[in-house]
Amino acid sequence: MAVGRSTDVSQGNIQRHALLRRMPPLVRFLAINFATGFIAGLAVGMGYIFTRNMDGLLTEQPLGVAMILWAFAASFALGAICTGLALLPRE
Repeated sequence: MAVGRSTDVSQGNIQRHALLRRMPPLVRFLAINFATGFIAGLAVGMGYIFTRNMDGLLTEQPLGVAMILWAFAASFALGAICTGLALLPRE
């Protein structure tokens, strides 16, 4: 392989990043902040479930677990979007 040439794997990454660059800035901002907050909320929600010794809920009450995780994830996602908006430079 010649120096400077990319492999098939990196070509897929380049296409994915090109898609992100073609998005309108507002949509990209919202998507990135929402996804980041949602993932953080899921992690905190799972931490909450395991630290409260509610592991049995995962098999006994999956809808209850989904509601707990959704509550954390949605709240954190909205918080991440609002924090990102508040930290934007003023024009």
